[in-house]
Amino acid sequence: MFNEGRDQVFINASISFGYNSNVFDQKIARGSPSGTLAYSANYVRRSGIISVNATAAFTYDQFSSVKGQNILDPDLSLVLAKGIGRTTGSLTFTAKRESQPDPQVNDRPISWDYSSALSLRYPVNERYYLTSATDVSTTRYNNRTLFSDLQSYGEDLGVNYIFDSKLDLFGAFRVRTSDTKAISEFDQSVILGANGTLLPKLSGTLSVGGERSESSTKGAGTAVYDDLTSAVNLYWRYSRVLSFNGSVSKDFAITATDIQTDTTSEGVSMDASLGHRWRTNLGMTHVGTDFLGAAGAGRRDSLWEFTANVGTGLTTHIRVNLGYLYEINTSTLSSVEFVDQNITLSLFASY
Repeated sequence: MFNEGRDQVFINASISFGYNSNVFDQKIARGSPSGTLAYSANYVRRSGIISVNATAAFTYDQFSSVKGQNILDPDLSLVLAKGIGRTTGSLTFTAKRESQPDPQVNDRPISWDYSSALSLRYPVNERYYLTSATDVSTTRYNNRTLFSDLQSYGEDLGVNYIFDSKLDLFGAFRVRTSDTKAISEFDQSVILGANGTLLPKLSGTLSVGGERSESSTKGAGTAVYDDLTSAVNLYWRYSRVLSFNGSVSKDFAITATDIQTDTTSEGVSMDASLGHRWRTNLGMTHVGTDFLGAAGAGRRDSLWEFTANVGTGLTTHIRVNLGYLYEINTSTLSSVEFVDQNITLSLFASY
């Protein structure tokens, strides 16, 4: 902290060692001992009308038994926010490289992801306010013979009602376009929801609506799909030592291999304090994916993920964590089924 508290710098670093039994999420698994070194620096300035939040993060992953997968991934972001005046909002820019296993394509595609987002809020009166969210993103893959670049644009317009001091109700209309080398998609959604304290000790966001996706695929014509869309994130503080998180999401998307999908995800996790210093987290997630159109060939995947973590603070700034991950993917297409286990010991430091 410097400049009379208007400027702050936060440093985070971690080192992890473990074993991944299925590096590529494939039926014939290739496992490897793994190591990860991560570092981030965050600069925050709160002075004047516009505040600044800039982050530079770097992650280095190493797999000793699998060649060609050791990689340094940068993650850069800049947020400019205006919280004073009648119209408030933020402008965000991000650029990052990702090299993570993708169960939909059974590989570890390497990509550069670029995005920008503009969020605005305008109060109409004491009860109502309008919101707008615009985002533009691009994903570019290193191996374009296997994977297709993706460009997307989205716009959300919302009308919000302040129900009370802890709860807002809203209705929104969303449009989105997505384009790859083989698919052009346009979808529209009408959404109703609530944000804030829904019940005593239960808070979060609850939204549900109807969505229509119109897609055009080269060589296969056009198709129209209608379905529900949802985004639910809830937090329940049961007691001072025990809390629960739940989430549900449903949306259309396009895979890195040019197949349109309809994906539903449900997850729940428990966080608990074990004594004065120890904490544990248990989680379970299910992702059901329908692969649409002729290219999807009727494929449906069911991915289950189970996680367990236990950690403790060694000092005020240093923490250690032991984590375990188990994944199993079943499918109507047997060649994409897989099992993955990952155990990791991590040391975190923050200043």
